[in-house]
Amino acid sequence: MTHRHFQPDYMFAHQPLVSLLNHKPVACELLLRHFDGISIETFLDTPELFNRHVVGLMKAKADVTKHLFLTQGVSSIFVNLTPNQISAPDFMHSLDAFYKNGISPSSVAIEVTEQFYAVDECAFYNNLKEARRRGHPIVVDDFGAGFSNFNYVRRLKPSIVKTDKSILESAMSDSYSREFLRNLVSFLRTVKCKVVIEGVEDKDYLNIAQQCRADYLQGYLFGIPHDIERDTVESLRKPVNLRTSSSVSGIGTFPNAPHFSTR
Repeated sequence: MTHRHFQPDYMFAHQPLVSLLNHKPVACELLLRHFDGISIETFLDTPELFNRHVVGLMKAKADVTKHLFLTQGVSSIFVNLTPNQISAPDFMHSLDAFYKNGISPSSVAIEVTEQFYAVDECAFYNNLKEARRRGHPIVVDDFGAGFSNFNYVRRLKPSIVKTDKSILESAMSDSYSREFLRNLVSFLRTVKCKVVIEGVEDKDYLNIAQQCRADYLQGYLFGIPHDIERDTVESLRKPVNLRTSSSVSGIGTFPNAPHFSTR
């Protein structure tokens, strides 16, 4: 008889990121909805829950990622993680869930959320350094809001920076904010970061975003988040091992999948 490890119930959503040049998908971001009966709102209200469930959450994310690679042509995934999750003792071990599913580190971008500082800063930066060494692209989320500032980028040395959507919202009606966003994108590119402008909800937002010459865009204009549950992943599970390359473009059918430098 085959014994399978129990996997708690979960739901994630996935939303595409697209190229500025042709608006074709290059990656997907995974967004937590609920895990083991705990809603994302409860996780955000009680941040230590992220740490308590770091291994289980990563296993679920790895299974969803493999499912999307096999069924949706996804070739790169952005995985949201808090600084305290990254500094957790089990964090590096938890990444093994992706490798066991045959997914290369270069296909899994670690997106550092900005809600909280890491309690153990030393472990946070050391674990990110090791993840980068393995080949994981590092992403700073919501730059320009909360704790995401220039010093944060300097210390993390990310491959990719995602601007906070509030900056694009302000740029819609404020010429100063438009100039700020253009200069922000220009600066980030001079320090060799790829830039994602978030919050592109319609063609008016797109017009402003295109003027800023970022690399990638994300927002409802290009696709709303689509939910995916554990039962869907389990019902379509296939006994295969993905062949992944050392670049993000090695998997799936996205012809424009980028190679994100890990510095």
